[in-house]
Amino acid sequence: MTRILGSLALFAILFTIQSCKETTVLGTDLIPKVDNINTFATDTITMVAKNVAYDSVITSGNNSSTEYFALGTIGGDANGDNALGKTVASFALQLRQPKLGLAYPTDVIIDSIVFTAPFKRAYGDTITGGNQTFQVYRITESPSKDSNYYINKSWDYNNANLLGSAAFNFSKMDSLTIEGVKQGPQIRIPLDTNFARTLVNLKDTAEYATYVKFLAWFKGLYITPSDTNNGNMLGYFQMAKANMQLYSRSKNLADNTKMDTIVYTYDLDPTTCVHHNKIIRNHYQNNPLIASHIPTTAAKGDSLLFVQSDGGSSIELTFPYLDAFPNAIINKAELEFTLVGSGNAMKDSLYRPIILLRATGISDQNVDYLLSDDYVQTTSGITKIVNDGYRKNETVNGNTVVKYRLTLTKTFQKAISSHNKTLKIRIIGLNGYLGSGRSVLGGTNRISQKAKINLIFTKIK
Repeated sequence: MTRILGSLALFAILFTIQSCKETTVLGTDLIPKVDNINTFATDTITMVAKNVAYDSVITSGNNSSTEYFALGTIGGDANGDNALGKTVASFALQLRQPKLGLAYPTDVIIDSIVFTAPFKRAYGDTITGGNQTFQVYRITESPSKDSNYYINKSWDYNNANLLGSAAFNFSKMDSLTIEGVKQGPQIRIPLDTNFARTLVNLKDTAEYATYVKFLAWFKGLYITPSDTNNGNMLGYFQMAKANMQLYSRSKNLADNTKMDTIVYTYDLDPTTCVHHNKIIRNHYQNNPLIASHIPTTAAKGDSLLFVQSDGGSSIELTFPYLDAFPNAIINKAELEFTLVGSGNAMKDSLYRPIILLRATGISDQNVDYLLSDDYVQTTSGITKIVNDGYRKNETVNGNTVVKYRLTLTKTFQKAISSHNKTLKIRIIGLNGYLGSGRSVLGGTNRISQKAKINLIFTKIK
């Protein structure tokens, strides 16, 4: 299992070092005309593309990509995604006490306790999808704010003590009226009042004194689909507003003949609480199309390529004869992938193609690194790697096709200048919401809709 470098700052350092060593390449507005005398174009360089399972994606922390967490099951039965198989999304989160030094009234009466999270959107078969059942457990291991948690991280939890469960249909989520106030769509899972009693009984102990002490005692909740889920949708929920509400009553201080209703809210504070989205893919459940392509032993690569957003399946590219390419100035190097028309069999209308592809290098030690063409950009406090290949409609022979193009001119200039035949590139997918979207692309072991690299170059005499 490989890991993307965890620090964007380190990415930036690597990029700075690499940039100083690059052969100068022309800007895209200065690409010379192809005359087949000095400047040439080719799309016949041997490239081998293979499908590779990939789980090196961090899905914890406070960055924008983890604002909305996925929950649910796709492919629980044979009617699911028969291109990519099964996806199961769960999440773990810590919740802090309502206030420091919390003290419940001595006469408090517990009415109920509920886990809630605002609903944003659904992904998948929202046409025929039905109810899915979700369960809540208490985590038994201690999360750390100093740790990064990857998408396939499994949490230890007390599966013998179910705190609560409820069923939801993500295609029919609607606003709710709670305590007379209209609120947006959300999941609300009632929890065991015995658990609420343990929270109330902490009023005379040290656990409520600080957030650190409370989170050490109450390590968090784990929300997961039940083992019998046959759903074909994921729901997305805003983690910053997830909470646990304990509804109670106690005597009015001014008039002890009356009872006051008090709601105690245990919320997720990103500065103190860990939250993590776990997304597991099974590429063999119900024999999906990908099952015969991952892993592959075909010398020319796969005929079909499968890319899921945020881990799952990725593409690994190698260029076995790149060291034999003549000395040249690389004016433009562009990877080209074509979305394969799949019709109803692969349900692209339900499980939509991803928005963009991203390329990273793969070292000899099988560690991902930033390519020479990528750079780190910070806008409005959000840092991201720029040089993504976005999905675009193009007209080919009068027909509309969907293509992804990634420009990697500096990367190939460096490889060709150094006669590098070990260049290896990974292609991953991103879609804005964790785990949503997948694309089936033409591979290198085919004639039409073939994955390829387009080069424009000027020979050095």
